[in-house]
Amino acid sequence: MFDNPNDKNPGNSNLGSPIIIGRVIDIVLGEYKRGSSNLKDDRFQSHDDVGKISFEFTYGSNSISLGDSSKEAWPMFGVIKQLPLIGEIVAITRGPSPDLNEDYNSQRLYYFLPFMLWNTVNHNSFPNLQSYSDFIRDYKQSPGYQGKSQPQMAEMPKGYYFTEKDNVRPLVPFEGDTLIEARYGQSIRFGSTVPEMKNFNRWSDTGSFGDPITIIRNGQGMPSNIADKFARTVEDINSDGASIYLTHGQKINIDSISSYPLDSFPGSRVSIGQQDIISSYKPIISNEINSAALQDKKTLKL
Repeated sequence: MFDNPNDKNPGNSNLGSPIIIGRVIDIVLGEYKRGSSNLKDDRFQSHDDVGKISFEFTYGSNSISLGDSSKEAWPMFGVIKQLPLIGEIVAITRGPSPDLNEDYNSQRLYYFLPFMLWNTVNHNSFPNLQSYSDFIRDYKQSPGYQGKSQPQMAEMPKGYYFTEKDNVRPLVPFEGDTLIEARYGQSIRFGSTVPEMKNFNRWSDTGSFGDPITIIRNGQGMPSNIADKFARTVEDINSDGASIYLTHGQKINIDSISSYPLDSFPGSRVSIGQQDIISSYKPIISNEINSAALQDKKTLKL
């Protein structure tokens, strides 16, 4: 078992395992827990506290206590971070504290990214069974509870305003890919053409193996496999919320350009009868960038 974080000599390397596993029971995101002055976070003392979690041990007798067993830890990484939700589980280790210059033994606890217990991107919360049991008991005793006729069981809070989106699916990985995925369907794929898998993605019909492609997606569209809600998905420029494709030899098929809003192009929208007509500039693909590329106009009927 990890040595006591309150030990007076935390620099002693003989006091146990350097890694512990903790469940997040609270996190500091700023001065306020919500957009209200009535919900000030008393644990926020300075901006150094942002990202600080309170946690409980997940193993042993401490795993069901929300009292004296709760400790504090700070984010391990600054460049890439995903602040955990309440109920997510993280690995925690020791590291130097800001007081290191005053005391070379001065340390505090740091946590890594949350464990992918459910292998999902929206959340991986794994609530304490005792806490979950208390939540269900209180929920069933609340005014207005309708018993078996209740449309659905209330969701155990994973934060002060976070709401689960169980329809957000992780991406299908292909060999050699580097993926960055956020909780709400945003992603960046550093991938390539993979002809062997052309039936499983939308960018490998043309080109050679290893041709690089970068796909930035903001908002998941229609999943690749609708029937299986746990199946992974791939990007689809025709249904995703917004996309940037940086290609190198690939061909990306757009079903119908008329289905895309063109508000980002200069022009005007006029109504003729019950039809909207957009007069916009048509981009021209050219090896040279010049003003002539914006002179050809096209009228689209939506």
